[in-house]
Amino acid sequence: MKKSFYDMISSKLSNLFRKRPIVIWIDKYKSFQSEYERYVREENLEEFIFTGSFLQLRHKIVNYSPHFEKRILIYLPVESNKIKLLEEYQWLAEIFEDTIRDLLAENYNLKLPINDSDRLHKQLQYIKMQWDILSDDIIESLDEEKIGQIILQNQLSAEELDKKETILRFMTDKSYYQTLKDLENLQAFFQLANEYYGFLFNEQQSYEEIVEVIANSLIQTELSLNVEKDSNYNELNPKFVHRRSELFNLWSKHDFYKNHFEEWSKKLSNKYKKQISLKETEELYTIKGFTVIDEELWGRIEKQLLPDNLNIDLLNSENIEQFVLIAESRITRATDNDMVHKWKALLEILNLITEIDNFKNYLAKEKRFQNPENIVSEYIKQKWWKIDFHFRKAQENYKQNNLLINELISYANGQYIHHFLKPINTEFQKTIVNKNYFSIDEIPQQRYFWKENINDPNKKVAIIFVDALRYEMGIELKHLIDEEWQVEVNSMLSSLPSITKIGMASLLPLSSTVLSWKKEKDDFIIYSENTKINNKSDRVKYLETVLGEYGQVYNLDNLHRFTSRQIQMEIKDKEKIIVYSNEIDAVGENIEDSAVYFFPELLHKIKNVTENLLEAGVEKVVITADHGFLLTSGLEGWNEISITDDVELIKKSRRYAIATNKVKGDWIVKEISWSHHKGNLYQYYPISNYYFKANGGAKFSHGGLSIQEGIIPVLTITSKNKPKEFIEDPRVLQQQTQTSFIELTNADETANIQEHIKEYLISQEDDLSKREKFLLNCFVESTKWNEMELLQKAKTKGIKFKSILVSEAMSALINKLEKQGKYWFKVEMINGSVYEYSLK
Repeated sequence: MKKSFYDMISSKLSNLFRKRPIVIWIDKYKSFQSEYERYVREENLEEFIFTGSFLQLRHKIVNYSPHFEKRILIYLPVESNKIKLLEEYQWLAEIFEDTIRDLLAENYNLKLPINDSDRLHKQLQYIKMQWDILSDDIIESLDEEKIGQIILQNQLSAEELDKKETILRFMTDKSYYQTLKDLENLQAFFQLANEYYGFLFNEQQSYEEIVEVIANSLIQTELSLNVEKDSNYNELNPKFVHRRSELFNLWSKHDFYKNHFEEWSKKLSNKYKKQISLKETEELYTIKGFTVIDEELWGRIEKQLLPDNLNIDLLNSENIEQFVLIAESRITRATDNDMVHKWKALLEILNLITEIDNFKNYLAKEKRFQNPENIVSEYIKQKWWKIDFHFRKAQENYKQNNLLINELISYANGQYIHHFLKPINTEFQKTIVNKNYFSIDEIPQQRYFWKENINDPNKKVAIIFVDALRYEMGIELKHLIDEEWQVEVNSMLSSLPSITKIGMASLLPLSSTVLSWKKEKDDFIIYSENTKINNKSDRVKYLETVLGEYGQVYNLDNLHRFTSRQIQMEIKDKEKIIVYSNEIDAVGENIEDSAVYFFPELLHKIKNVTENLLEAGVEKVVITADHGFLLTSGLEGWNEISITDDVELIKKSRRYAIATNKVKGDWIVKEISWSHHKGNLYQYYPISNYYFKANGGAKFSHGGLSIQEGIIPVLTITSKNKPKEFIEDPRVLQQQTQTSFIELTNADETANIQEHIKEYLISQEDDLSKREKFLLNCFVESTKWNEMELLQKAKTKGIKFKSILVSEAMSALINKLEKQGKYWFKVEMINGSVYEYSLK
C-alpha cells in the first residue's frame, strides 16, 4: 500500500527522538515545510524554523529549553555546510536530512541515481506533487527514465522542469533520443523544445540533423548573426533569445558538455567567419569558444601593434588597457590551447610593459636611493617584484614562434634590462658595496635561517630547500597553496656568491655561521669548522648526524609520489623532515633555454608536497631557497665583461668569479670575509646585470650581486586557527569531550578502509572488471575524488569513460559493495553539478 510522504517522514522522526531530545531537520531543497508544520502541530511541539538569523534561532531555543529537557525539532531549509552558529547543537542532536530521493529509495527500493542533482530534484518535486494520483504500479517501477516519461507526457511548464539539462542531454547522448523514440515521447520533447526555445525541427529529421539545428541556433543567437534565406533564423522573440543564451552558457561552460560544445564551435566556426569579421571588437571578445573569434581578434591586435614595425607609441598609450581587457577575457573563453597560451603570453607582456612604465615614473618623481635597505624595502612594498614575475610568465606561457609575441618580447626584454634590471641593481650595488659587511638592515641573513625559523623543539616541522627560488616565485607559491592553510611570506638575504653550495650550506643548523673556504686543485671547497659540506651528499650526511633518529631527509620527487597517508606512516616518529629540490638549478644550468618551462611543474610539486605534509600531521612547513636568479631573453654583446689575465682565477661563471688575488677593474671585488666567510680568497662580481665571459646559461644565471639573485623568500605554512562562530556553551563542550574518542575511532576506520580495499582487490581479482579495479585503486591512492578527477586519471591509465558515465560507474560499484555489506563510500554534490566521492 502506498505511503504518504508525511508517514515516511514521521516514522523516521519518531525513531530519532527515541535516541535524543533534539533533532535537526536539514531540508536543503525546501521540499517538506508542510510536513514539518504538520508534525509539529500533531506532536504538540514548538516551531523552530531558520529564517535568516542563526543567532536569533539559537536564542529562542535556549530560552525555550535551557537544559535541553524538552523535545526540540529544528527545521533548517539550507545546505548542511551552511550551519554556522548552530554547529554546536550537532553534538547533542540527531540529524535528519533525507531528500525525496532518499525517502523513495528507502521505502520503495527504486533504481534512482545515488545522489540528488538539481535536475533530478526538480523531477522528483513534480512526482511528489502528483503523488496522490500516481498508481502503485507506476510507483513500484519508478526510475529516472520513467520519471522523465511522466514529466514529458504531462507537458510541464518552465518552472517544473530544467529544460536546459533536458536539451543538452538530448544533444550529447543519442541513447536518450532512442529512449524517447521507443517510448513514443519524441513529439512531446519536440513540442517542449520548439515552444520554449524556438527550435524548428520534427520527427522526420534524423538525430544528427536535429542536433545540428540546435547547435546552429544556439551559436547564431550567441553571435547575434542572421543567415539569409533561412526561415529558421528570422528575428527571434526576445524570450527565445534569453533562453537560448542561458542554454548556450551551460553548454559551453559545464564540465559534462563543454567538450561537445568545443567540437561544434570548431565545426561551425568557418561557416560564420565572414559575419564574425564584420562585428565590432566589443561584441566578440566576451563570447565563449570559437577559434575563429580568437584568430579574428588576434589579427586585429596584430594589425594595430605590428603594421610594419612594432608600434611603440601604441604601447605607451591608454590603448594598452583595451588589449589587456581582450587578452584577460579570451584566456577564460578561448577553447584552443595554443590560443590560450598566446593570450596568456600577450597579457604578461602587456602587464610587464605597464609595470615598467610605472617604475620609470616612480624613479622620475623620487630622489635617488640612499641605501640598500630603502631599495629592497621599495622592491617589496611597491611590488616591483611583479616586473620580474611578468617577464618570467611571458616566456613561460608561449613556446611557439609567433611574430607579434617575438617582437613584443624583444621590446619588453630591452625595457626590462635597460629600464629596470640595470638601474635598480646599479643603485643596489653602489650602496651595498660601501657597507663594512654584506648585510641589509631588517632583512635576515641566510646564515641565521635555522636559528630564526626552526626553533620549535617539540613540534613536527618540515623544511623544504628549493634550488633557485627567487622572491616573486615565493609569492606565486603562496597563492597556489590551498586557502585551508595559513601562509606567511618573508624575505631573506642569500649568502654570497649566490650559488648552490654556499646557499645550501648556509641553511644548515651549523655550530658556526661562518663558512671556511679552502682552495683545492681547481676549485674552492666549503667547510664548517672541520666538517666538509661542499656538496649535497656532504650536507645530507651532516643533517643525518645532527638530527639523528628524529630527523629524515627526502628528495622532493620521491615525496611527491606519496599520499598524505603514506607520508604520515613514513614520518610518524620524526620531528624534523628535510626535503631537497634542485630541479630549477639543474635544468637552468644545463638546459637553459628550457628552464623557464619547468617552473610551473616544480611549484605545483612543492604545493602538493606541502599540503600532504600538513595533512599528515606536520605542524609547520618552512620553504626557502639557496639563491635566486636572473632571467633574460639572452645575452647581448654590450653587457659582457672580460676578466683580465692578471686575476689568478680559481672559479669563473657568468655572474661571479673566485680568485686568490685582488685586482681592480670593471667589476666589484671583495675579500670573502666581507660576506661573512673565512679564507684567503677574493670574490668578483660583474656590475649591475652584466656578465663575465664564461660558460653557462645565456638566459638563466645566478651567483651575482643583484636583488633578483640575492633576495629570496621564506614561506611559513601552518593550519589556520578557525575563528569560533558561536558562543561557547559549557554543556556542549562537555558533550564534545565525551565524543572526541568516537571521532578518533572514526578517523582510524577511514584509514583502515584503504587496507580493506587492498585486500578486496586481491581476493576479488577475477571477479572485478578493469574499470572497477581502476576505481578502487584510486581510493587506495587518495581518500577523496570528484568525478572529473577520476575522468582525468582514467585517461592516464587508458581507461575509457564518457564523462556522463563516471558517476554511473561509481554508483554501480557502490551499490555492488553495499550489497556485500561494505559501506565504504559517501557521496556529495559539489557546485551543484559534480559528484565527489570519499571514504567514510
